[in-house]
Amino acid sequence: MSDEIFNMDPTEELRYSIDDVTELYGLDQWTIRMWVDWFEIPVHLSADSDDRLFTWKGVEQIGMICRLMKKKMKLKEIRKYLESGNGSEEA
Repeated sequence: MSDEIFNMDPTEELRYSIDDVTELYGLDQWTIRMWVDWFEIPVHLSADSDDRLFTWKGVEQIGMICRLMKKKMKLKEIRKYLESGNGSEEA
């Protein structure tokens, strides 16, 4: 996936595969699956398979977690930060 993802309308209900997200952020699928559960990131199962599909909001949440980790925040701190409503602000 290239940078065109950042030019898309975030209000659109586009769906991104877990492969798209791994490529975008350089994460492995195991990490993304763990974060989906831990941070309650919304995912949808595709109708024809058990593939996880993400909306733009889910992709943004994963990006926020990545940015907070780069600031040396621990997962437990990130979870509290996001639960407090700060997830909508730029980290």
